[in-house]
Formats: sequence, structure tokens, C-alpha cells
Amino acid sequence: MKKKWILIILGALVLIFLIIRYGFLLVFWLTTPNGGELSLKEQVLFERIKADMHVDKISREPKYDMAKSGDTVTYKIFVNNIKCDQWNDQQLQGESNRIKKEIDNMNLNKKFYKYTVIYRCKDGEDMRFSYLR
Repeated sequence: MKKKWILIILGALVLIFLIIRYGFLLVFWLTTPNGGELSLKEQVLFERIKADMHVDKISREPKYDMAKSGDTVTYKIFVNNIKCDQWNDQQLQGESNRIKKEIDNMNLNKKFYKYTVIYRCKDGEDMRFSYLR
């Protein structure tokens, strides 16, 4: 009987230790916002950019809950791993103008008054084009 109580107390102590030690992971998992799902218009835009510019990864900011992000005023699109030696500044600016026009047609929240298209080249150079709504 005494051995049973010792095992129960020892098990409870181990459980308390694990909760204290790793409880933050549970809290972090529960409080992390949902990943922002792309709207249908965003998916179409991203697929067109991928096809036209021959890139495999495009992302946007804000990443989470676009409807709830109160501080964000800039909608950013990142076009990663492009071959900048195949594109000059004028071509990239023309492409970013087309992207801006398509973003205008997506009916984003009014708080996004600024759009930024960022091209990240394979050689490490970034090109940034910003537009007001």
C-alpha cells in the first residue's frame, strides 16, 4: 500500500514537472493565429506570377488573419528566387505595375493603403517597388 502511494506521488510530481517545463508549448500552440489562407484571387495572381516569372515560391504579408490585423497598412508580396540577370529594372517595374493593378481588383481591406512588391534575386539582391492605393 505504501509503495502504491509513493508511485502515485512520484507520478504526480513528474506530471507537474512536465506541465511546468513544456506547458508553454501548449500555450504557444493554442495562441498562434491561423495561417492566413489565400483568397481565390490571390491564388490566381500567385500562379500567374509563378508562370510568368518562372519562380517557385511567392509569399505575402501579413501572413496571419488579414481581417484582424489592425496595425498593418502595407500589403507585401515577396517573389523569391528570381534570376535578376534575365530581368532589368524596367521589366520588373512593369511587372510590379501589373501586379498592383491585380491587387487593386482583389478588394482588399481599406486599411491596406500601400502595396509593396519585393523581388528577391538568387544573387542576394532585392528590388522593391511600392505603390499607394
